[in-house]
Amino acid sequence: MRFRYRRTMSPSILSVVLVFATSAAALAAEASPEDEAKRQAGVAAAMGPTERSEQDKARDADEKPQAIAEFAALKQGLTIADIHAGDGYVTEVLMGSVTPYGKVYANNDPALLSAAEAQAWEKRLESPDTADLVQLEKPLSQPLPYYAKALHAVFSIGAYHHTVSRGIDRRALHQTIFDSLTPGAVYIVVDARAGKAADDAKAAASCRTRPELVREEVEAVGFRFVAESDALEIAGDGRTSDACSRKVLPDRFMLKFERPAS
Repeated sequence: MRFRYRRTMSPSILSVVLVFATSAAALAAEASPEDEAKRQAGVAAAMGPTERSEQDKARDADEKPQAIAEFAALKQGLTIADIHAGDGYVTEVLMGSVTPYGKVYANNDPALLSAAEAQAWEKRLESPDTADLVQLEKPLSQPLPYYAKALHAVFSIGAYHHTVSRGIDRRALHQTIFDSLTPGAVYIVVDARAGKAADDAKAAASCRTRPELVREEVEAVGFRFVAESDALEIAGDGRTSDACSRKVLPDRFMLKFERPAS
């Protein structure tokens, strides 16, 4: 396992982080106008012109990373994890949505990264914008370290089809994620959509997943299904084409699950 904490916090800052970590579950449960203002400020900062490259901003209209952050109701001060960061494009938006005082565990299984993705990820890590990020290099089957606990959100973005194609024990994976979350926290799954009647193995080979499969498997370990968003839908996608090359952006689903409070 390789990890890199991008900045050493002073004791005073660390104490503030601990305060946010212990109180964030209550903040999420009791949304107030102030909470909503913080959430909107976080997303606005994440998407702001001073925070991100022109190349990233050019992708936003099609890929809509802000929709993922908004669906998860991220706000400043939360601790989150992205189990498959890829080139880090969405991860940086998620991170911008929870800072300052928030923290992001960002994992990449080296076996799943193309050379271009790996190069883009390393370049992104050189940015001061990644100061509150803990970089991980763990297998997708075990993406979170033992010390990543009491998280407020875990994201699986473009990763589910890999768990199917690689024969990963998904029940064990979901249980690990369940155990890493604080009660009331959320698990967000985003992937390219396969048709309802699709063969799961064949769909995974095309980098697609049935949302019905995700629901069945995630709910089986005790998660509560909360919502599905159509913000990333592509109406013209037949849901059968190869989504691996991403030359044409596929129809994607977003599912939100919650670790029950009791």
